[in-house]
Amino acid sequence: MHIASYGWPIWVADGKAVEFLGYRSWPNVQIVASTIETQVAVIHRAWQVMNQRYDLITQRLARVTDFEPLMVFVDEFADMRGTLTTWYAQIKVKGDPSKPPTLAEVASLIRKGRTARVHVVMATQRPDAEFLTGEMRDNLTMRISVGRMSPAGAQMMWENPAIGVGLPRGKRGRAIAMDDEGRPVEVQCYRAPDPARVETEGQADLLERLRPSTTGHDRLLIVPPSDDDDGNAPTFTDYAAADWVLAAARPDLDPENHSGSRPVATGQELASPMAVLGVSTPAGAVMFDLDDFPGEPDDWSVAAEPDGYRRQRVAAGDVRLGDLIEISEGTWAVVEDDPIADVDPTCVVLAWRDDLDAAGELSLDATETVNIQRAANA
Repeated sequence: MHIASYGWPIWVADGKAVEFLGYRSWPNVQIVASTIETQVAVIHRAWQVMNQRYDLITQRLARVTDFEPLMVFVDEFADMRGTLTTWYAQIKVKGDPSKPPTLAEVASLIRKGRTARVHVVMATQRPDAEFLTGEMRDNLTMRISVGRMSPAGAQMMWENPAIGVGLPRGKRGRAIAMDDEGRPVEVQCYRAPDPARVETEGQADLLERLRPSTTGHDRLLIVPPSDDDDGNAPTFTDYAAADWVLAAARPDLDPENHSGSRPVATGQELASPMAVLGVSTPAGAVMFDLDDFPGEPDDWSVAAEPDGYRRQRVAAGDVRLGDLIEISEGTWAVVEDDPIADVDPTCVVLAWRDDLDAAGELSLDATETVNIQRAANA
């Protein structure tokens, strides 16, 4: 939303397929690609824009200051990469590279895009080295991690297992980000309402204040390629180089065009497992009542045991950075640093921080046992 207010064109590759549906008609968001075929096309065309601009520079036909910024947002890159690899194996033809070219194009955009003013934002659950190689990681010069991290995740993200492990879960939007000098510091992110959920979640007034007053870039659609004259299905190259058109020119392809016929069944009926299996629901059958399911709680339970943690009892001297420690009965906090020696050499000091942002220290005999929860892979 902030970038859209600058008037930049924005292309979104939505690896989760459903996270950005509310932005398909947001001013200056030209396209939201929610299928792997269109995500491939978005990345390929952005890569072409970058290379064309490099060519203009080398031919002295343009300067960097002539280029309008283009924002390319790649969401849930890990999911997209997995889907891409599976899909590519199904459509790859003789002569195609062994790996999908999209992966190399993403790396190229991250490596060279800034000079051509093609700016990439990449979002993922974990910055695993499996899909974020060292070179790609080094070229992502601005980083932000939202929420508490495990020591392993902090090491991957910040090359330091202590950074971000103590963030309070009860303070939504608390994060670690790089400051102007490239140092990781604690920051607070602001929440923007999701346009697709504003009717149920509220804050319509805030959404309207965030909406740009003018639209400088028309919405675009990607035209699905067809079989060739011999009846052969489209190849990867056909999908990557698919034609783009203005949304106004192809209302039949526009997911925001609701003028056609709509399904008679409700969304709840269409989404039921019975519908997926093709089995009719008996007349008079009772669907579940959505009101029976509470929404997301406003506050975190500081005593809740996180997924992937196992409870155990250890000596205070064996407590580790990132462990959850029971500071009082039923109250847990994260250990922000490895134990350090106290004034009394037989004791250690444990620095903690809880989910509501309270902090403190415990001085314990190094051999005294305490209740902790430790990540299963720690």
